[in-house]
Amino acid sequence: MASRGSAGGHNIKRTAVVENAWSLDVRQLQRNEFLEDGTWSNFRLARGDSRSVVIAFSFVDENLHLEFQSSDASGRSVDMRTSIEVTRVAKPYGGSQPYFLCPECTNRILILYFCTSGLICRRCANLAYTSTRESKTDAAFRRVRALRLTLGVHDLLSDVPQKPENMRWRAYMRLRLKLGAAEQILWSLLDPR
Repeated sequence: MASRGSAGGHNIKRTAVVENAWSLDVRQLQRNEFLEDGTWSNFRLARGDSRSVVIAFSFVDENLHLEFQSSDASGRSVDMRTSIEVTRVAKPYGGSQPYFLCPECTNRILILYFCTSGLICRRCANLAYTSTRESKTDAAFRRVRALRLTLGVHDLLSDVPQKPENMRWRAYMRLRLKLGAAEQILWSLLDPR
């Protein structure tokens, strides 16, 4: 029996989600050659809700120094300065992979998230992924929608078209079988007779 405040017997915490948080990805900085010693610049972080923030940074001695504006608990704008240590791990076939060191837990992390306390990893910020908070029905809808899009169908009610020209028959048949199974699960969740 489900306890009070739970759904389907699973406790759903009211935590913020990763998809709504500002983030800084070390791989993106590496691609844009921002992790070269002596580099300084400004860059803009954007989110899906069309908001953005400008960050000034410099990279010296494997430390990324950042300056940006943040909002405190009362909503006032606060200038923030922070330094994030960057470490590199050698790859097996040459080169190296940069990682941030989380200021809270000192774990190697690819993505840091902006919080009121500064830049920290997902676990320290107590952020969850949206997919971990969806119901079984929502997950089934998402799975059916993804398979239908792969086959070129853009809604849930249209018939599945013939095999696309650039797809092999074996792949097409495998996707059709997966889609049939996913639709069966979805309809069983929608009509639990």
